[in-house]
Amino acid sequence: MNALLALLLSAAIAYAEAVGKSCVVGKGKVRYDPAQAKGCEKSCAVRMPFKESELAPQPGVPEGRLARCPVSGVVFRAGEGGPAAPYLGKTYRFCCKSCEKKFRRAPARFVG
Repeated sequence: MNALLALLLSAAIAYAEAVGKSCVVGKGKVRYDPAQAKGCEKSCAVRMPFKESELAPQPGVPEGRLARCPVSGVVFRAGEGGPAAPYLGKTYRFCCKSCEKKFRRAPARFVG
């Protein structure tokens, strides 16, 4: 199952690169960083099966819930005191500090 999810994520990232690094997710347009995703897939991503419907939407992910990182696009579990940043009055959570730093430099690049 994890191999299938990794394959699907890789295909989504390849598609995102082909169309200008943006994907439509839910109601908003989210722009993932494919280069960042490669590292985060190995270190931050959850290693368990999940359904897309189980993911908490960004912004405002509660602690302990699964979510998709707005920078890398990987699915992670939001931890207590984990990386987060405010943008337009809402709080976004990230899979790692590196993604938080990228977001803080140019938040409009990743959400819109």
